Amino acid sequence: MFDVLEHVQEERETLDSLLRLLTPGGRLLLTVPAHKFLWSYFDEAAHHCRRYSPKELHNKLKAAGFEVEYQSQFMTCILPLVWMFRKIGGRQQVAQSRDAKALASKEFRLVPIINGILMALLSPEARWLARGHSLPIGTSLVVIARKPK
Repeated sequence: MFDVLEHVQEERETLDSLLRLLTPGGRLLLTVPAHKFLWSYFDEAAHHCRRYSPKELHNKLKAAGFEVEYQSQFMTCILPLVWMFRKIGGRQQVAQSRDAKALASKEFRLVPIINGILMALLSPEARWLARGHSLPIGTSLVVIARKPK
């Protein structure tokens, strides 16, 4: 479930349903946006209901009956850029344009040179995570949670 849970009002009911759908020992791979301090026009335009702290997500999964096998933050190298663009630059732009959706859509424009740079920055991080290591900061969280046998 990639970047879905943050859109759902009925968060606990959704986690309960996911647990029921899994066979015993089955796993849920989940990603969500991290850190309330990163909340911005982007989250509003994307219709996010929340951002998660690592502890909060871990606790919600455990409360729903999952066993958390792995959790990490990711998108570490872009955290300072996201914070600066959305908090500093975005505040000024939102005040001028009053259109958060238009600002958010600018972030999704495909610019080949920027995409190449981001790929180069994020590839080592992806390899690190694939080896089972974790990262202490990032703009998103990834979790592997298991339904008990």
